[in-house]
Parts: sequence; C-alpha cells; structure tokens
Amino acid sequence: MAVRPNQEAIDTFISITGANESVALQKLEGARKAAENAIHVCLVDEQVNKAVLGANGAATAARVAAVKVVQNRVDGKFCDTDV
Repeated sequence: MAVRPNQEAIDTFISITGANESVALQKLEGARKAAENAIHVCLVDEQVNKAVLGANGAATAARVAAVKVVQNRVDGKFCDTDV
C-alpha cells in the first residue's frame, strides 16, 4: 500500500511548481518509488560485488592448483608409477 506524502510536501510542491494537488501527489509518489528503487539497486550492486569477489577467489585457487600440477609434472611426481 502506497504511503501518501504529507501535506507539507504536497503544499511545497504546489507552491514551487504551480501544479494541482493530483499532479503533486503523482510526482511525489513517483519520486518516492524512484528512491526505493535506488535503494534496491544499491543492495543488488552489493550482492554482485560479493559474487565477483567470490569468483575471483575461486579463479585464483584454480590458477594455483594448475601451477602445482605443472610443477609436479616437471618434477616427475605427477606420473609416478611406483605407487
């Protein structure tokens, strides 16, 4: 349920713009919705940043593992048949 802007906000909008009350209500409610959407965008942006950090960590771990495999091959440990 939408929260109606307070009368002071409506009166201020009308005095600045010269618009009627229904236009003032529509514009103020639109501004409130835009502000709420901006908050949601910030939250999503934070989640994306966390996901990117996690992916970067996983990529680093994969690179380290790949380097160890190559090092073991060079040292002759990878294909040891005496096991």
